[in-house]
Formats: sequence, structure tokens, C-alpha cells
Amino acid sequence: MTERFEFPFKENYAEIDGVRMHYVDEGTGPPIVMVHGQPTWSYLYRKMIPPLVAAGYRCVAPDLMGFGLSDKPTDEAVYTLRRHVELVTGLVEHLELKGITTVGQDWGGPIVLRYAIDHQDNVQALVILNTLVRITAIPAFFKVLFKAVLGSGGFSSFLSKRLDLFRLMMFSGRKLGFSRPVDKRAIAQYKLPHPTPDTRSGIAAFPKMIPTDESHPNARYISEIEETLRRWDIPVLVMFSDKDRVFSLQEGRRIAAMVPNGRFHAVNNAGHFLQEDAGEEIAERMVRFLAEEAGVAAAQDLPRSRSAADEAGVGEVWERIVQHAGQTFSTKRGVEFTYTVSGASLVTSRADSPISQGQFARALGLWPADGPGALGGSVGGRTYVWALLDDRRILGGAAE
Repeated sequence: MTERFEFPFKENYAEIDGVRMHYVDEGTGPPIVMVHGQPTWSYLYRKMIPPLVAAGYRCVAPDLMGFGLSDKPTDEAVYTLRRHVELVTGLVEHLELKGITTVGQDWGGPIVLRYAIDHQDNVQALVILNTLVRITAIPAFFKVLFKAVLGSGGFSSFLSKRLDLFRLMMFSGRKLGFSRPVDKRAIAQYKLPHPTPDTRSGIAAFPKMIPTDESHPNARYISEIEETLRRWDIPVLVMFSDKDRVFSLQEGRRIAAMVPNGRFHAVNNAGHFLQEDAGEEIAERMVRFLAEEAGVAAAQDLPRSRSAADEAGVGEVWERIVQHAGQTFSTKRGVEFTYTVSGASLVTSRADSPISQGQFARALGLWPADGPGALGGSVGGRTYVWALLDDRRILGGAAE
């Protein structure tokens, strides 16, 4: 393994649909899939991974095709938003990740959020950082320089590939990318993957994917993200930074207020790449969100074996869940649902608004901290409720 500045993680590779993808895979416990954007790579998450792993979570951070240590096709035409989503989806399936939390920033936002809305039964929580979820206006200078306004977008490609102007703007000083001082050795790592014009096709392609109006090929594909988030009752943490010149705090607050189960955290004195400027702060807020608000139990909170869990009362909790099947329950946001038991699965009545693990447990009163609830509280506490639900899938059924 090549030694890199502040990047002590093992290099992992997987062949996904003909593309060799690099990814970081650290820790054990509930998986967190962390997707970078333009023009960075998994190096951007290096400050967040250690505290999340220490808190009992598994962190998987892929390098998108064309970025980091992943393959870099030279043909810009192969870089599409849907292709990036397909490859991230393929990696999640290759690693057999279950019950994931997604994290996305910049283009990593719509990429991993498209995975999430298309695989809702495999997602427990969403973390949204400085990104877009709808057709979005972009700064005028950026549009003039990098948007494909001249037919094939040859001028834009020339600026990004030959002159390397995009990376010069984002990684030079503290103008656009960062708000706080960054070690020169870290800047060198950010620049490392794209030394020549033929390695920068992925960078040149991204600006042309931005849907600024309904006529753009990606307009509907991205608009569906916001439409789904508006009605999906899943725990969402939105964190935007105050010094980002692309995505505003106002937009972050709007997203958090728009979703049924959202909360907002402003990251102060941080630029567009807030993971670099404030990675530890973001990770700390994520740990509290996952453990206390989203109900995503860390590895150390779970029993070491099913026998230990059964001894603590998991079997009795399951019996009570079975007994109350068919009754009507309500999430904290007022979404009513019923459920049936089918083998090892809990099938809810809400296909239009899937119920997550945490929402199900809270609605049924399985957490003592939330009061007695419908089932009188958990015999073994939240730890053992999660051991139980981790062994069973909660599936959406027919809409009411």
C-alpha cells in the first residue's frame, strides 16, 4: 500500500460492471456509504472515518469512476449521472451492505440519494452535505466557464482538461474549496489522481450534467430526488457550511424543513469541502444523530450473539410484535401504518412512505426512552430491539 499523507487506510478494489473501483472500507457495525463529488475522491472523508469507526460504524467510501484511484476512461461520453449511480449501486451490492446510512456531498449527493430513493428498504438514514436535490441555479461565473453552452461543450472540456482550471480554482488557497488553512501535503493528495489531461474526463463531464432547467436530460432524474424526500419519513440530517459559494445555508435549511423527519446543522467557518474544513465536527454530529435520533445502533451496542440477545428478551419482544400485527400505529410525523408478519419479515402497509427501523421501533413503543408506547417498552432495552430488527427486514407493502 502506498503511504499517503493522513490517509492510513487499506486500498480495496472491486470490478463493477467493467470498471475497477477503489474504495475505503474501515470498521464494523452498521454501514455508512460516503460518496464524494467534484473534483475530489475518498481522501475527502479521511477526517470523518476514524471517529465514526471508533463510534462503532463501518465506513465505506468509494472513488467514483474517473476519480481517486478508480479507473478513468478518457471518453467523456461514458460519464453520465445514471452511470455513476449504477456503479455505486453495484458496489453496495458487491459488498452486500444492508441497512445503510448514506452520506453525499457535491455530486456525491444526487448520486447516493438516487441510490437511496431507488432502494428505500435498504436505507436507514440520510446525511446530506452541501449538495443539490433539485434543479438548481449556479453562479454566473461558473456557468460561463464550465457549462456546455457551445454545442458539444468543447470549450468547457478544454478549460477543465487542458488548462486544469476547475481544480486550480477549487484547490488554490482558500477561495472556493476551503475556508480554513489546508496543509500543502493534503492539497497534493487532492491533486494526485489527475496529473494529465487524459485523466480529467470525469472532471470535464460533471459540469455538463447540471440541470439548470427542465429541458436538461438530468432534470427529471434529479427532481425525483426532492419529490421522494418530501414524502419519505426517514431520519435526515442536513449539514451545510456557511462559506460555500455554491450551496447556501438557506438551501440546506430548506431541505431539512422540507423532509418529514429532518434536522439542520450549520457548519461554521467551512467552505465547499466542509469535510476537509470540519470533518471531525461533522462526524461528531453524525454519531449523535445516528445513535440518538435515527436509532442506528453502533456495533458495540449490539449483543455479541443471538443467544445473548435471546437471553435478554428479544424473543419476548418478537412475540409481542407478532401479537399486535394488524393494529394501526403512527410515526412521530403522523404517518399511520399497519403491518403483517411474513416469516422473518415485517411488511408495512406504506409503500408510498416506507417505514424505517427506527420509525417502526418508536411507533410501537419499543424504546423505554420514548415512554411505554403501544407495547409497554422493550424487555431488553433498545440494544436488544436492534438485535431483533437487524435480523428481520421491514418491507413496504401495498399503499393504504
